[in-house]
Amino acid sequence: MHRLTNPEVAALITELNLLSRLSGFDPHVIGSMPLAVHTAGSDLDVCRSAGASLERFKTRLDRQFSGFPDYHSRQNKHCGEPSVIAFFSCRGVPVEIYGRARPVRTHESYVHFRVEHTLLALGGERLRQAVVAAKQGGLNTEAAFAKCLKLKGDGFSQILSLASVSPDRLKTLVLAAGFPCHRPANA
Repeated sequence: MHRLTNPEVAALITELNLLSRLSGFDPHVIGSMPLAVHTAGSDLDVCRSAGASLERFKTRLDRQFSGFPDYHSRQNKHCGEPSVIAFFSCRGVPVEIYGRARPVRTHESYVHFRVEHTLLALGGERLRQAVVAAKQGGLNTEAAFAKCLKLKGDGFSQILSLASVSPDRLKTLVLAAGFPCHRPANA
């Protein structure tokens, strides 16, 4: 499978009619594809709030997506918290939709996405290419960012911790890792 281009990712989201199908659950397309750091075989990630009822949310996913190849859904725990996750494929691209009862903007995956977006805005194309290369070497997105930015420890925790770091500190971190900053720290 080839690495999708940004227009192909956008076309897939449109073809799936994802945002309309998940209306009422505050859906957000996140992860490596909208950041253009995905590799061949990466999945399209959508996170959203499941609202007060995980069972109602699971039923909605089953009704909306069960006709797609390889569809399955389940209730599980993510970071120790009850959640629902659904998997399927569209045109050979894996899609993963997950939700928890709390607001999307508080999900770790959404926070990671926002931090990674900011880091890419600062580090530019060189950082993006370095992250893609690290992912092609077998790392997941958070571990790839952590490696490129010379962060020690677990990539998941390290990227999450950057959410509370000032824009100036993020700029310093990117510069110290050897990536010239392309935007002001408050961009």
